[in-house]
Amino acid sequence: MIDGRTVAALRTGRGWTIRELSERSGVEYTALSRIERGQRLGTWKQANALAKTLGVRLADITVQPGEAPTGRTEHGNARVA
Repeated sequence: MIDGRTVAALRTGRGWTIRELSERSGVEYTALSRIERGQRLGTWKQANALAKTLGVRLADITVQPGEAPTGRTEHGNARVA
């Protein structure tokens, strides 16, 4: 659900550590670390908190079921807009 790579890119673009984003958003440090590494999908509550803290839309940091975080499907085909 949460695109961890996008969250990590937004976080580092702001010069924040994982701990800083965790403290600002209220998302537990270990959960956030796992989300960024793709080891955890995250919850809607976490996604909302991260989007608000990062100043982006929820859709900017989430992916649909069956869609890979890179914007490609699980089968490697590019998304069609």
